[in-house]
Amino acid sequence: MSGQTNPLRVTEIRYEAAGVSSYVLRRPDGTALPSATPGSHVDLHLPNGQVRSYSISNANKDQGAYRLTVAHKPNGVGSKYLREAVRVGDTLPASEPKNNFPLAEQADLSIFIAGGIGITPFMPMMAALSSAGRRWRLIYCAKTTDSAPLRDEVEQLGSTDFGEVTWHLTGRPGSQRLDLKAAISSAAAERTSTAAGPAAC
Repeated sequence: MSGQTNPLRVTEIRYEAAGVSSYVLRRPDGTALPSATPGSHVDLHLPNGQVRSYSISNANKDQGAYRLTVAHKPNGVGSKYLREAVRVGDTLPASEPKNNFPLAEQADLSIFIAGGIGITPFMPMMAALSSAGRRWRLIYCAKTTDSAPLRDEVEQLGSTDFGEVTWHLTGRPGSQRLDLKAAISSAAAERTSTAAGPAAC
């Protein structure tokens, strides 16, 4: 997670859900950022010496900003520092985008399974597929819709002709975790491209 970095300014911090915030980063001089393909992340080099990787959760069409959506975990050194110390106007060194999780853009149907903060890399993927006229389906696991990061944006993407969002909510009485094996088996039977988020379903 080392290498060349560029100073990026925090221009906005947004509340997304309980314990989740987005940090919008731009170049201080307002020039374009390197293009980020769907599924990309950047490494933030924090002043406390930590280097942490965060998915870019916006489509970055205008190359003007990277949005990093972060879950603030009690024992998360990087997320704790961001929550407690970083403010709008601060500058953070960041790597250029890297993509270890590329999108299979030519699939007839892409199925995404996200648990909570696992939605972040899928946001630009779903936006890209909709723009390309490719069908996709999202199974989004959360305790409640109110606790789901980027909920409104997810629902907006799902309202397009190419997207479909299914909620799997575990916070209701009698609810159960998603049968992930069955969901993946069903996806494979449809000859689709499948991506799974963290085990929060």
